Amino acid sequence: MNKTFSSSAKFYDLIYKEKDYDSETEYVSQNIKNLQPQCTNILELGCGTGNYSFPLRNHGFRVHGIDASTEMVEIANNKKEYKGKTNISFEATSVQKLDLKENWDAVVSLFFMIGYLSNDKDLQKALSKVRNSLTEGGLFVFDFWNAPCVLRTTFSPKKVSVENTEYKITRISLPTRTDGDKFVRINQQFSIFEKSSSTNSHFEEEHKVRFFSEQEIINILKLNHFELIKTEPFLGG
Repeated sequence: MNKTFSSSAKFYDLIYKEKDYDSETEYVSQNIKNLQPQCTNILELGCGTGNYSFPLRNHGFRVHGIDASTEMVEIANNKKEYKGKTNISFEATSVQKLDLKENWDAVVSLFFMIGYLSNDKDLQKALSKVRNSLTEGGLFVFDFWNAPCVLRTTFSPKKVSVENTEYKITRISLPTRTDGDKFVRINQQFSIFEKSSSTNSHFEEEHKVRFFSEQEIINILKLNHFELIKTEPFLGG
């Protein structure tokens, strides 16, 4: 399984506690309902700890989330104890290894998960799995890092500091890009202070995220027999 989030999974929700998952899910749900009014079930790729999955379920869909991180999926499953177990399920697997017996009205991939498919072979295999998982006329809804925006970005360190009753966490992200490289490499350095024991720990994670031009996305979708219906900036505008 993917070890990218193996150390940081238990702190993930705290780090992103200010992210407005509800508004983002409202936007995605409304687009799905407008484009596919008959949609009743959703396969979510890269579900993480379920922060999109549960709001999607609350919008009336049955949701099955998959993620390559077993640690993330364990947290998502634990949330069912207080968020409810109805019409939601999770599975630890990658999209490249997807082997589900059911077809889905929509496949959703958010928080630039598609960018973690860092080579063409993995990307093509994933899209083939998505295509085969969809019902006739089903939707594939995803976001991605847009190349023109990435290329005009000034890459500078970003520091996040958060805490709750158990931990105080500092995460420093150091992004880099090499000329001619279609990826942003992000070194994330975590410092964890555990309040109960007054102990400090440190670890690092490396993330490699691919970005795409809109034309690249169009070509990739066409190659994999998708019909492009709509593109727009995330959350519109």
